[in-house]
Amino acid sequence: MINPDPPDNWPPMRYTENQDVFEQPNHYKGFVIEPIEFIMSNNMGFCEGNVVKYVSRYKNKRDVNDLEKARDYIDRLIKKHDAQV
Repeated sequence: MINPDPPDNWPPMRYTENQDVFEQPNHYKGFVIEPIEFIMSNNMGFCEGNVVKYVSRYKNKRDVNDLEKARDYIDRLIKKHDAQV
């Protein structure tokens, strides 16, 4: 079975004030808290984080594909849960 979560030893993403790493995409503008901040603040795993990301942005992108991606990650989480029970 493929582990859906990244290894614990991956370094966290760190940015300084002087780094212009990327421009915020339009589908994340207007949120009170960005999905990445919510995900990281709550120490969510890879699959859980992707569910939050895709569900939160699908309306702004007007793209049902994001809901399908979220469903795929939810299905992976269900399989992982069922395997542990």
